[in-house]
Amino acid sequence: MLIITVVAAAGLSACDGSGAGVDDFSARPCVTPASTIAPAALEGLTSDGIRTAVLDAAGRIAASMPDGADADELRRALATMNDYVAVGSTDTACRLVHIAAQALARLPDDDATLPDRAALSLVIDLVSTALALSFRSSG
Repeated sequence: MLIITVVAAAGLSACDGSGAGVDDFSARPCVTPASTIAPAALEGLTSDGIRTAVLDAAGRIAASMPDGADADELRRALATMNDYVAVGSTDTACRLVHIAAQALARLPDDDATLPDRAALSLVIDLVSTALALSFRSSG
């Protein structure tokens, strides 16, 4: 499992925790980006519920984004994030949250994709909040 984590983090460029850029092979723990979702809103939400939202975002919702490297990176980050949320690898999932958020921010700001971009942003915030709570409870 450790090898898979390292390979995934290296292949998708581990973040430095600030959200401002990436730092390959960072030994520092990831810090979740600021979220707009209040932690109380996640009360009763299970990891299966979060994974379902991420799967929907990675598949159906992200499929509506225009073709291109940023949309591909967003889809890959969301799909891979789901795998790490499933096995409880919060640090790697956190790094993938940063990658997904950065890829989403680079997508064209056009009215046709606004609802889907908003939904993707909400899912990324949901995972970020859930990860922040798990960091607090484990630390």
